[in-house]
Amino acid sequence: MPNATFLLNYLGGCAAGVMLFRGTRKKWAISLISLIATAFMRLFLGWAILYPIIIVLFVLSGKLVKRTFKNQTFDAR
Repeated sequence: MPNATFLLNYLGGCAAGVMLFRGTRKKWAISLISLIATAFMRLFLGWAILYPIIIVLFVLSGKLVKRTFKNQTFDAR
């Protein structure tokens, strides 16, 4: 399961590299090759891919709850 988390994190980094290096052809190509290779390796994770997806869902739900209750005031009477 930690490998699945690392691989998804690396996939995000490769995607960021593709976006950031649009102006430099060589760096963009290397980032794109890394993104494609990492996306291909993701296919071999199987059920372990659920672990990082569950982590992401928990983080996003926590942010949603925080945003929902951010502007509300509680009367402690």
